[in-house]
Amino acid sequence: MRRSNRWPGTPRLVAESTLRNVRQVLQSYADAGLFTAFSSSSCTRTEGNWAIAWGYLPRATLTVDAAAHELTLLHILPQISSRSTMGKSYRMFLKDLSARSRPRHRRVDASKVKLVCRSMPGGLALRCRMMDGDFEYATRAFINVVQESIYEFLLDGPYYEYRITILGLDPDRAIAL
Repeated sequence: MRRSNRWPGTPRLVAESTLRNVRQVLQSYADAGLFTAFSSSSCTRTEGNWAIAWGYLPRATLTVDAAAHELTLLHILPQISSRSTMGKSYRMFLKDLSARSRPRHRRVDASKVKLVCRSMPGGLALRCRMMDGDFEYATRAFINVVQESIYEFLLDGPYYEYRITILGLDPDRAIAL
């Protein structure tokens, strides 16, 4: 019995095309000035790695695994475990990003991507699993989730001490939104 492929095409060619498309989306955000640092660190035929820094987050690695249909940002919340109060709050925040009560332009379509945070050495990692083959949507949604994580979760949330001690924000300077 032959197994059907969810995304038709030669896997290697699909992966290379996917990485090229993701790279173009990320470059468009870099060109628009969204990232404070952006560089490609290593790429294979099915996986791409980019060093990215933006907002108040320290430089982190964004990995795109075209074969597994996933984007992962290591250390979105440095020095936080998933079992901590902040880690649990972040999981609830991610779940809320798909709620119908959110404005449509700020909502993540749960039928297209699945958001998960995982404990990793050094902090929490954010993973976005593409559900429907649309890597462009997944990449743009992922970048929007990170933006929401910075400005809504971290800056609007009750994490004053974390922002100062872990992220190194100066409490005497206004935060530019």
